[in-house]
Amino acid sequence: MMRPLVFLSLTIALASCAGGNGYEIDCLLPDSSHAGQTLYLKSYEAGTQYLTTVDSAVVDGDKARFSGEIDGSAIRLLEFLGLQMNFIVERGTITLDLVHGQRRGTPLNDALEAHALADDSLRAAYEPIFNQISTDNALPPHEKMAQIDSIFGEFSTKQLAVARKIVAANRDNAFGQTVFWTNIAHNPIMTPELFDKELIAAGDFISQFAPIQEVAERFAALEATRVGLKFTDIVLADTTETVAPRLSDFAAKGRLLLVVFCSSDRASLRLLMQAQNLFDRYGGEKFNVIALVADDFGSATQLVNDRVDFPIFLNASDLPQITYGIDTLPYTILIAPDGSILARNIKSSALEHWIRTELKIND
Repeated sequence: MMRPLVFLSLTIALASCAGGNGYEIDCLLPDSSHAGQTLYLKSYEAGTQYLTTVDSAVVDGDKARFSGEIDGSAIRLLEFLGLQMNFIVERGTITLDLVHGQRRGTPLNDALEAHALADDSLRAAYEPIFNQISTDNALPPHEKMAQIDSIFGEFSTKQLAVARKIVAANRDNAFGQTVFWTNIAHNPIMTPELFDKELIAAGDFISQFAPIQEVAERFAALEATRVGLKFTDIVLADTTETVAPRLSDFAAKGRLLLVVFCSSDRASLRLLMQAQNLFDRYGGEKFNVIALVADDFGSATQLVNDRVDFPIFLNASDLPQITYGIDTLPYTILIAPDGSILARNIKSSALEHWIRTELKIND
């Protein structure tokens, strides 16, 4: 599986490859067992949800080759069986080593690898600190989480600071696009207001990249549904019925409402079980819980149905997440009895504290 494209050191001047606009992409596989199978190159021009296949190549022995022409540079996605690898198409000969998950051979792809290694080094430096805090049983849970958040914020701030310098030096190429996309747009400390400033500073070439436009739309949704505003109504479930269940059927009804957005992964199931425990303890006239499941639970359906008493709505559409600017699951939103948004994305360790505080329950 490919390392995340997060880059942490300054770029050097990137020399152009010699000779026209032609490129060749040599894909190296571990052995010849995949001979005859097909690799695909996909474009992000229509966004991450609508990838377009722009080329394909058949494996010959333990290799495959793409070739073509390009004016400038572009981010592409290589797909082969379960593997996905982002890299940059530019003129010259590009080597994609699928054995080691590496891109090399041209200036921009060499820069990606250099910064990926720098990111690995930074993560390795912070890992012992995270482990030390996480395993310190003498720390109360809230203090432990506060220290982890503080260190993670320091780590993310360093990534962001270097990414800004990289983008400033690469505003007209796909390397700058990639760093902005992975290390600025998706930086954990990014806010809608700060993102707008970063987008303006990055320039048109970067800001018009479709995946970055998707992030811009998500931040706009976050701003429109920020803490303090009244909830935005959404349809809760896929249904053929004339009247579909809506968030307004539960919110602003005089009760504190916890809304759980989740899928069928283990983290979502754990959060649902925690929500059930909270519902058992505090549910009633002052507190309610509902959950929106973004996909079919499959084999976990019966388990959840047997153990969860609050309403669960299956919704294959991603419209609820889009409306609230949610890009990771599971996710929580706490809505006050009057319908105003009290909190978003509450950590599981703090969830009960929030509910007890809003319900004015003293220890």
